[in-house]
Amino acid sequence: VRWIDLPTKERKVYDKLEKEFIFEHEENYKDTIWAGAKFQWLRQLCGGFGPDGVKVHTLKINALVEVVTGELAKEQVVIWFNYNAELEEVTKLLHKKKVKCIGMTGKTKPQMREKYRRAFQKGSIRVLCIQQAIAQTGMNLSASDTAIYFSEPAGYLAWKQTQDRILDLGQDSSLLLMYLVIRDSVDQDIHKALREKGVNSDKTLTQAIKAQTQTRCRI
Repeated sequence: VRWIDLPTKERKVYDKLEKEFIFEHEENYKDTIWAGAKFQWLRQLCGGFGPDGVKVHTLKINALVEVVTGELAKEQVVIWFNYNAELEEVTKLLHKKKVKCIGMTGKTKPQMREKYRRAFQKGSIRVLCIQQAIAQTGMNLSASDTAIYFSEPAGYLAWKQTQDRILDLGQDSSLLLMYLVIRDSVDQDIHKALREKGVNSDKTLTQAIKAQTQTRCRI
């Protein structure tokens, strides 16, 4: 786990949204009465974006690019994202760093997904940035034994499926799973809830996330 701390300015934006249901950053303002909408905004904010794609910070993006171009510079890597805005931003920055990478979202047509998958398996693509929903297609990405979670799924089934994508039952090599987590946030709540004893479905995960958030906010 790579823990990332929000600086004072960004922490104020996060805390106001979490406590008051108000997103306010520079000239951007948006509020909601819905807990579900707030949860999604908080998740996006952990990745660096506010509602409607407003860019708030690049902390997690910078940390990811540093890892991919540094300690994992010679590795094939699958990077999992929850939101397209963060995926597209990372893909753009990696291209600028001359990293052979491709982005794949739900909008990517099935034939192109397979084309990219084959290229990745052959090694002509080093980094695959992929939206988590595509994990449900069961694609084989076992050319890599390293996966980075820019944002973990808030669904137990999706979480298990993403892990299985780089698993090769015919090999005995170990896997590296790296998680980029904003400290004291819903990022942290989801990360801890996924590992709680008894969590084995989307329903139990939702309950565990709520419990983690309530405990964190009372501290």
